[in-house]
Amino acid sequence: MLAKAIKKVAAATTDAQRSLILTAGQYGNALGQPTPHTAGFLIITVAVLIISVVMLRSKIFNKMTAYVGILACIITFADVIILVIVPSIAGGFLMVINIVL
Repeated sequence: MLAKAIKKVAAATTDAQRSLILTAGQYGNALGQPTPHTAGFLIITVAVLIISVVMLRSKIFNKMTAYVGILACIITFADVIILVIVPSIAGGFLMVINIVL
């Protein structure tokens, strides 16, 4: 993969082409990097999961509401993990979730 990128940069004839190839490479490299937003999403997901479990045990809240909260936590957690571990399939995962929901 890196060898292909180096060949593309070497084959570029103008500075604009080299810049475009390098920018695309930096963007692709940045996709799998965790950020403070990633940590924030994980903390919020854990908090919502705890609240949903408490709602599930409570007689005040509807059970369906608690199950929807748990499902939302599972989907959010899967999305964050996929985005960090395998960023190339994260876009496809989001499209499937958007189609299903």
